[in-house]
Amino acid sequence: MFQQLRSTGKMFLLSIINQSWKQGRIPGAWENAHIVPMLKKDKDPKELKSYRPISLTSCMGKVTKQNLNIRLSDQQLKRKNIQIISEFNWTPSKPETHVANLKRKTMRRLSLTKRLTSTSWGSDMDTLRSLYLGYIRSVLYYNLCPQASSSKTVQSEIDRVQNHALRFICGGMRSTPTAACEIHARIEPLGLRREKATLKMYEKAQRMNPHHPAKLLVESWKKKDRIQ
Repeated sequence: MFQQLRSTGKMFLLSIINQSWKQGRIPGAWENAHIVPMLKKDKDPKELKSYRPISLTSCMGKVTKQNLNIRLSDQQLKRKNIQIISEFNWTPSKPETHVANLKRKTMRRLSLTKRLTSTSWGSDMDTLRSLYLGYIRSVLYYNLCPQASSSKTVQSEIDRVQNHALRFICGGMRSTPTAACEIHARIEPLGLRREKATLKMYEKAQRMNPHHPAKLLVESWKKKDRIQ
């Protein structure tokens, strides 16, 4: 909607944002939210707990928030030389905690999936593959970019979950090469997915506003060698 405004309309909105910035006040309408109850899938519409509240906030408030975030980040970089840390990064002190939680969650889901088949009965390979992609691998895709910057030990811990699932899908033994299972199940390695996600985020950051924190972070990045 805002993109369709002419230059005069955009300047008028900018003047409102600047006035709010100078006065340190936010219009009450920008802070209000319209709550819409959305019925959950396969739930009883007569039960209150069957609904999920969805908050519809002011579009003008969202634009103002984004504008102020860019201004504050720009000021911090120029005046205080504060380094921006991505909100999608690992906790620097304990990355193993994230890995343990990720493995525990995915292995629990994999155990549930194993109940759908056995050596003599159950779902076929295509069904198991679809279940893995939608139910388990979607969890492994969380924070792919920070995974790419983590140590080889951390990455191998996550890779073991997919390797275990691949042998289950294909019916392979523990000695079956992982590459053979990947080809047979038509599932690419997690390492390639991490590289794709990193390149995609890098390319997206390069197309952002010159003063956007992500753009500045990418341009100021320097390689740091470390012991794996």
